Amino acid sequence: MRRSADNVTTMDVLPDTRCKQALHPRKNDQDGPVPDTNTARQCNPGPDYRKTKKELIDELHTVRQRLAALESVPDKLRQAEEKLEQANNEIEETTYAIEQSIARSNNMAVESELTYLELNQIFNASGDGIWSVDTNYAVVRANAALTKMFGVDQDEIVGRKCHDIIQTDRCHTHECPLRLIKKGRKRVEYDMQIDSAGPPRFH
Repeated sequence: MRRSADNVTTMDVLPDTRCKQALHPRKNDQDGPVPDTNTARQCNPGPDYRKTKKELIDELHTVRQRLAALESVPDKLRQAEEKLEQANNEIEETTYAIEQSIARSNNMAVESELTYLELNQIFNASGDGIWSVDTNYAVVRANAALTKMFGVDQDEIVGRKCHDIIQTDRCHTHECPLRLIKKGRKRVEYDMQIDSAGPPRFH
């Protein structure tokens, strides 16, 4: 036996020859071999479970850290449950808001469709000539009264410039109704007189 620098007692292992003799002695009598117990223990001392003081302290510190981590698990689980519940509440609120928005959009779409149908009915049934012109002076649509007034089909009007269809003294001037509306005028009203002897005139 010997003692190491860390105060751990270790056991010297004997040479192979003595180990073989101790573990497998020759038969001396009828009762069989008598093993050399002390020598055999030295030849196969088995694992050394003895540890230094520093190693024991380190292991104790590790165990304490693991215990502390385990003790914090319930708090972490509770916090996770609270966050999950909060997230579920937010999802429910967001879903409700989306459903309300969809319902309002559907109602607005229905109202817009009804309004369009009413305006379209008024547009087509009016005895006055009406047309729609976009910001590029192109005719978008015209009612039956207007096409009858000009003696043309609707296909001959839609898509053409308004000043190509009707030449008036206000076309290409600052008094053009569309120019006035583009500048911010809310409403522009003129009476137009169509004379077969000359171009239409606004009054």
